[in-house]
Amino acid sequence: MGRWKAIVGVAVLGLVVGAGIAWATIPDANGVLHTCYKNNNWRVINAPPETCSPSETALDVNPGAVHAVIRTETHTIAPGASHTFTAHCSPGEVATGGGWRLVGPTPVGPLWITTQGDVPQSSSPEPSAGEVPIGWKVIGAVNQDSSDHDVTVFAVCAPA
Repeated sequence: MGRWKAIVGVAVLGLVVGAGIAWATIPDANGVLHTCYKNNNWRVINAPPETCSPSETALDVNPGAVHAVIRTETHTIAPGASHTFTAHCSPGEVATGGGWRLVGPTPVGPLWITTQGDVPQSSSPEPSAGEVPIGWKVIGAVNQDSSDHDVTVFAVCAPA
């Protein structure tokens, strides 16, 4: 009985050590995950010792390569005033998304930031379609409350 416990213990220890070694090499030293893809099957490999089969497509994924950042622009809008403003990405960055939000206390009564309805007229990439987006623009923010409110437009920016 003791001999079997020893064998099982050594086997379990071997599995744990082997898994630890595999875990330590995926991703590789540069943070890259090496994978293989075929049809609807995608698997992670331990490269360089493992390679994709000839019928598979190699796909390397580096989740640490792109670091998106949020750039913001906040403006105070006085009662009855309207405003259009843009959050710009830094040089060498492109906008991948964006939006706007009310900063501070919620106004009393109906939604206060409107143009001919319940939302700003536009929230979109800047500049226009077909050009490289370098920021996010909100057009037509109107304060219909009786006190000042801050509105922040934000751009999600990534390296170009």
